[in-house]
Amino acid sequence: MIWPFPTADSPRSDAARGARAIGRRRRVWALAFLGVATAHLLILSWLWRYAPPLPLGDGGSAPASMIVGFTILPGAAPAKTVARRQLSRAQTEPADPPPAPDPAEAPPEDAADATQSAEAASALENFEPASAKGKPDAPCDLAGNLAADLQTSPAAREGASEIPNSARSVANAVMLWNGLWPNHPDRGAALLRAVIEREVEAARPDCSDQLNSGPMFFFVSGDPATVLALGSGQWRWSDLTR
Repeated sequence: MIWPFPTADSPRSDAARGARAIGRRRRVWALAFLGVATAHLLILSWLWRYAPPLPLGDGGSAPASMIVGFTILPGAAPAKTVARRQLSRAQTEPADPPPAPDPAEAPPEDAADATQSAEAASALENFEPASAKGKPDAPCDLAGNLAADLQTSPAAREGASEIPNSARSVANAVMLWNGLWPNHPDRGAALLRAVIEREVEAARPDCSDQLNSGPMFFFVSGDPATVLALGSGQWRWSDLTR
Protein backbone atom coordinates (compact mmCIF):
# COMPACT_ATOMS: atom_id res chain seq x y z
CA MET A 1 0.00 0.00 0.00
CA ILE A 2 1.47 3.35 -1.04
CA TRP A 3 0.67 6.35 1.12
CA PRO A 4 0.30 9.54 -0.91
CA PHE A 5 2.69 12.40 -0.01
CA PRO A 6 1.05 15.73 0.95
CA THR A 7 1.02 18.27 -1.86
CA ALA A 8 2.30 21.88 -1.55
CA ASP A 9 -1.21 23.21 -1.19
CA SER A 10 -2.40 20.62 1.35
CA PRO A 11 -3.81 21.78 4.74
CA ARG A 12 -0.92 20.16 6.61
CA SER A 13 1.64 22.21 4.61
CA ASP A 14 -0.20 25.49 5.29
CA ALA A 15 -0.29 24.76 9.01
CA ALA A 16 3.45 24.04 9.03
CA ARG A 17 4.23 27.31 7.32
CA GLY A 18 2.04 29.23 9.75
CA ALA A 19 3.73 27.60 12.70
CA ARG A 20 7.16 28.48 11.36
CA ALA A 21 6.11 32.13 10.78
CA ILE A 22 4.75 32.38 14.33
CA GLY A 23 8.01 30.94 15.66
CA ARG A 24 10.07 33.50 13.75
CA ARG A 25 7.94 36.39 15.04
CA ARG A 26 8.31 35.15 18.59
CA ARG A 27 12.08 34.95 18.23
CA VAL A 28 12.18 38.52 16.83
CA TRP A 29 10.07 39.83 19.69
CA ALA A 30 12.20 37.98 22.19
CA LEU A 31 15.39 39.46 20.75
CA ALA A 32 13.85 42.96 20.71
CA PHE A 33 12.73 42.61 24.34
CA LEU A 34 16.16 41.36 25.32
CA GLY A 35 17.82 44.37 23.60
CA VAL A 36 15.51 46.88 25.31
CA ALA A 37 16.06 45.25 28.69
CA THR A 38 19.83 45.32 28.18
CA ALA A 39 19.73 49.03 27.26
CA HIS A 40 17.69 49.84 30.37
CA LEU A 41 20.10 47.90 32.54
CA LEU A 42 23.06 49.84 31.07
CA ILE A 43 21.32 53.18 31.69
CA LEU A 44 20.42 52.23 35.26
CA SER A 45 23.98 51.08 35.95
CA TRP A 46 25.33 54.36 34.58
CA LEU A 47 22.94 56.37 36.76
CA TRP A 48 23.85 54.27 39.78
CA ARG A 49 27.55 54.91 39.17
CA TYR A 50 27.47 58.69 38.55
CA ALA A 51 24.41 59.79 40.55
CA PRO A 52 25.21 61.55 43.87
CA PRO A 53 24.30 59.74 47.11
CA LEU A 54 20.75 60.16 48.29
CA PRO A 55 20.35 62.86 50.94
CA LEU A 56 19.05 61.44 54.18
CA GLY A 57 16.29 63.06 56.15
CA ASP A 58 15.98 63.47 59.87
CA GLY A 59 16.94 60.34 61.73
CA GLY A 60 18.93 58.92 58.84
CA SER A 61 15.93 57.79 56.78
CA ALA A 62 15.50 58.49 53.10
CA PRO A 63 13.18 61.41 52.28
CA ALA A 64 9.69 60.70 51.13
CA SER A 65 10.29 62.40 47.76
CA MET A 66 13.20 63.88 45.86
CA ILE A 67 13.96 65.61 42.56
CA VAL A 68 16.33 63.83 40.23
CA GLY A 69 18.18 65.93 37.65
CA PHE A 70 20.61 64.96 34.93
CA THR A 71 23.93 66.81 34.69
CA ILE A 72 26.19 66.79 31.65
CA LEU A 73 29.61 65.62 32.66
CA PRO A 74 32.45 68.15 32.06
CA GLY A 75 33.82 67.93 28.55
CA ALA A 76 34.80 69.93 25.53
CA ALA A 77 31.97 72.14 24.30
CA PRO A 78 31.33 72.32 20.56
CA ALA A 79 33.36 74.95 18.72
CA LYS A 80 30.24 76.84 17.58
CA THR A 81 28.93 77.01 21.16
CA VAL A 82 32.25 78.35 22.44
CA ALA A 83 32.37 80.97 19.65
CA ARG A 84 28.82 82.14 20.43
CA ARG A 85 29.63 82.43 24.14
CA GLN A 86 32.79 84.44 23.46
CA LEU A 87 30.96 86.77 21.05
CA SER A 88 28.16 87.33 23.56
CA ARG A 89 30.67 88.00 26.34
CA ALA A 90 32.59 90.45 24.14
CA GLN A 91 29.39 92.36 23.31
CA THR A 92 28.20 92.63 26.92
CA GLU A 93 31.47 93.22 28.73
CA PRO A 94 33.21 96.60 28.31
CA ALA A 95 36.49 96.38 26.47
CA ASP A 96 39.55 97.08 28.56
CA PRO A 97 41.63 100.01 27.30
CA PRO A 98 44.89 98.94 25.67
CA PRO A 99 47.89 99.22 27.96
CA ALA A 100 50.05 102.28 27.47
CA PRO A 101 53.24 101.48 25.57
CA ASP A 102 56.34 101.37 27.66
CA PRO A 103 59.14 103.49 26.10
CA ALA A 104 61.67 101.07 27.49
CA GLU A 105 60.02 98.23 25.52
CA ALA A 106 59.85 100.10 22.16
CA PRO A 107 61.21 98.13 19.18
CA PRO A 108 64.77 99.04 18.22
CA GLU A 109 63.62 100.22 14.75
CA ASP A 110 61.15 102.72 16.24
CA ALA A 111 63.76 103.99 18.67
CA ALA A 112 66.24 104.46 15.81
CA ASP A 113 63.61 106.33 13.75
CA ALA A 114 62.87 108.66 16.68
CA THR A 115 66.59 109.34 17.12
CA GLN A 116 67.02 110.10 13.41
CA SER A 117 64.02 112.46 13.44
CA ALA A 118 65.48 114.32 16.40
CA GLU A 119 68.87 114.59 14.68
CA ALA A 120 67.24 115.84 11.46
CA ALA A 121 65.31 118.50 13.36
CA SER A 122 68.52 119.62 15.06
CA ALA A 123 70.40 119.82 11.73
CA LEU A 124 67.64 121.98 10.23
CA GLU A 125 67.42 124.57 13.01
CA ASN A 126 68.94 127.28 10.77
CA PHE A 127 67.36 126.01 7.54
CA GLU A 128 64.93 128.40 5.80
CA PRO A 129 62.98 126.94 2.87
CA ALA A 130 63.08 128.83 -0.39
CA SER A 131 59.25 128.98 -0.49
CA ALA A 132 59.32 131.00 2.73
CA LYS A 133 61.67 133.60 1.22
CA GLY A 134 59.60 134.48 -1.84
CA LYS A 135 56.77 136.96 -2.17
CA PRO A 136 53.34 135.80 -1.01
CA ASP A 137 51.84 136.36 -4.49
CA ALA A 138 54.75 134.84 -6.43
CA PRO A 139 53.93 132.12 -8.99
CA CYS A 140 54.12 128.54 -7.76
CA ASP A 141 57.48 126.97 -8.43
CA LEU A 142 57.84 124.35 -5.77
CA ALA A 143 60.06 122.16 -7.91
CA GLY A 144 62.51 125.04 -8.48
CA ASN A 145 62.49 126.00 -4.81
CA LEU A 146 63.16 122.41 -3.76
CA ALA A 147 66.00 122.13 -6.27
CA ALA A 148 67.59 125.25 -4.78
CA ASP A 149 67.25 123.85 -1.24
CA LEU A 150 68.89 120.56 -2.18
CA GLN A 151 71.78 122.42 -3.84
CA THR A 152 72.50 124.98 -1.10
CA SER A 153 71.45 123.34 2.17
CA PRO A 154 74.34 121.79 4.17
CA ALA A 155 71.83 119.35 5.70
CA ALA A 156 70.85 118.11 2.23
CA ARG A 157 74.47 117.57 1.20
CA GLU A 158 75.19 115.81 4.49
CA GLY A 159 72.17 113.57 4.03
CA ALA A 160 73.10 112.66 0.45
CA SER A 161 76.65 111.76 1.49
CA GLU A 162 75.38 109.36 4.20
CA ILE A 163 73.08 107.29 1.98
CA PRO A 164 74.65 103.80 1.75
CA ASN A 165 75.83 102.41 -1.58
CA SER A 166 73.29 99.58 -1.33
CA ALA A 167 70.49 102.14 -1.78
CA ARG A 168 72.08 103.72 -4.89
CA SER A 169 71.82 102.65 -8.52
CA VAL A 170 74.73 102.37 -10.93
CA ALA A 171 74.09 106.00 -11.98
CA ASN A 172 74.28 107.08 -8.31
CA ALA A 173 70.49 107.66 -8.24
CA VAL A 174 68.30 107.12 -5.20
CA MET A 175 64.52 106.52 -5.26
CA LEU A 176 63.65 108.51 -2.15
CA TRP A 177 59.83 108.56 -2.38
CA ASN A 178 57.52 106.60 -4.69
CA GLY A 179 54.27 107.09 -2.81
CA LEU A 180 55.72 105.93 0.51
CA TRP A 181 58.81 106.85 2.46
CA PRO A 182 61.17 104.06 3.57
CA ASN A 183 59.88 102.30 6.68
CA HIS A 184 63.16 102.57 8.59
CA PRO A 185 65.37 104.97 6.64
CA ASP A 186 69.05 105.53 7.30
CA ARG A 187 70.23 108.86 8.70
CA GLY A 188 70.93 110.28 5.24
CA ALA A 189 67.40 109.54 3.94
CA ALA A 190 65.93 110.98 7.15
CA LEU A 191 67.81 114.27 6.64
CA LEU A 192 66.70 114.57 3.01
CA ARG A 193 63.10 113.81 3.94
CA ALA A 194 63.17 116.55 6.58
CA VAL A 195 64.47 119.08 4.02
CA ILE A 196 61.77 118.15 1.48
CA GLU A 197 58.94 118.21 4.03
CA ARG A 198 60.04 121.64 5.32
CA GLU A 199 59.96 123.02 1.78
CA VAL A 200 56.50 121.57 1.00
CA GLU A 201 55.04 122.79 4.31
CA ALA A 202 56.35 126.32 3.64
CA ALA A 203 54.59 126.51 0.25
CA ARG A 204 51.10 127.95 -0.23
CA PRO A 205 48.22 125.41 -0.23
CA ASP A 206 47.48 126.04 -3.91
CA CYS A 207 51.12 125.27 -4.71
CA SER A 208 51.39 122.13 -2.60
CA ASP A 209 48.15 120.79 -4.13
CA GLN A 210 49.46 120.94 -7.68
CA LEU A 211 49.19 117.63 -9.53
CA ASN A 212 52.38 116.06 -10.88
CA SER A 213 52.88 113.11 -13.22
CA GLY A 214 55.74 110.65 -13.10
CA PRO A 215 59.02 110.99 -11.19
CA MET A 216 60.99 114.20 -10.75
CA PHE A 217 64.79 114.22 -10.49
CA PHE A 218 66.85 116.52 -8.29
CA PHE A 219 70.64 116.85 -7.97
CA VAL A 220 72.50 117.17 -4.70
CA SER A 221 76.05 118.43 -5.08
CA GLY A 222 78.81 116.13 -3.90
CA ASP A 223 81.64 113.97 -5.14
CA PRO A 224 79.99 112.50 -7.10
CA ALA A 225 76.61 114.26 -7.26
CA THR A 226 73.59 112.31 -6.07
CA VAL A 227 70.41 112.09 -8.13
CA LEU A 228 67.19 111.97 -6.08
CA ALA A 229 63.97 110.61 -7.62
CA LEU A 230 60.61 111.70 -6.21
CA GLY A 231 57.13 110.57 -7.24
CA SER A 232 55.47 107.86 -9.28
CA GLY A 233 52.30 108.02 -11.34
CA GLN A 234 49.88 110.81 -10.37
CA TRP A 235 50.82 112.59 -7.14
CA ARG A 236 50.75 115.95 -5.36
CA TRP A 237 53.40 117.75 -3.35
CA SER A 238 51.19 117.54 -0.27
CA ASP A 239 51.40 113.72 -0.46
CA LEU A 240 55.03 114.00 0.67
CA THR A 241 53.97 115.31 4.09
CA ARG A 242 51.37 112.61 4.86
